[in-house]
Amino acid sequence: MLDAVQDKVRIFLRGFAVMSDPVAVREKGHALIAKFPDDEIVKVAALLTAHNPLFLPDFGNVAGLKASQDQFMDWVMRLK
Repeated sequence: MLDAVQDKVRIFLRGFAVMSDPVAVREKGHALIAKFPDDEIVKVAALLTAHNPLFLPDFGNVAGLKASQDQFMDWVMRLK
């Protein structure tokens, strides 16, 4: 789940969290997302956004993104 994805990007997140150049944040973040399979993209984007508020993922056509009911409930509870 999220912990497995977080383990994969733990070292990257340390440097990403302190980046302040919005262009570099966008480029590095999207480059990392591109390395993950489709079913982990949303998890990676959530981690990146949580670690650096300058990162806003661009999913393009979001119609292809799907979340299970459990994932959706998890996101809602995290927002509270």
